[in-house]
Amino acid sequence: MFLALLVAAQLPPILARADSAGMGPVETEMRNVDYRVDDRVVLRIHYLRGALVPTVSGQAPWFEDPSSFTLSIDSADVAITTASLGALLNGYVFRYDGSPLKSLEVRIRGDGLELSGKLDKGVDLPFTMRAALSVTRDGRLRLRPTSMRVAGIGVRGLMSTFSIELDDMVKVRGGRGRWALPAAPTTCTSGRTGCASESC
Repeated sequence: MFLALLVAAQLPPILARADSAGMGPVETEMRNVDYRVDDRVVLRIHYLRGALVPTVSGQAPWFEDPSSFTLSIDSADVAITTASLGALLNGYVFRYDGSPLKSLEVRIRGDGLELSGKLDKGVDLPFTMRAALSVTRDGRLRLRPTSMRVAGIGVRGLMSTFSIELDDMVKVRGGRGRWALPAAPTTCTSGRTGCASESC
């Protein structure tokens, strides 16, 4: 206790003020980083500029502690494989009791995506959906279904005839389509954790 007071008393005035000030966002810039959400989900960050925002007011974000910050992105160039996207959908977006979709697989078809898996409607029904991919004005990805087959039967035309929306068929828990990645330590291609530069 005495040593801590002595050290604090010896800080130069500018550092003493910084030490007592509340901690806010910490700017970050990353290049060529593999952001590992978990063992199966990896985001390839070619470039990212943003901020690490502390999850606890007054405490500094610590890169090795994923729960200490969220990532606020100003601009980025990020890629994801279809295998990682499928794992992300299965492991985070649709991982809750009563989820209508499971065992999802994602493939690229032309300029869109094809999702297949199981639709829970009392019994598990195999489905395949093709969707056009676009970006909203606020930067979110939007999938617009262009065709849908459930148990091998085309249902998109039927849905249109009876004015049934996909939301009516697949009830998703509120907020599940909008998700945030849990913060995770990054590992560069060189294998070093926390590196965020081209020299990795």
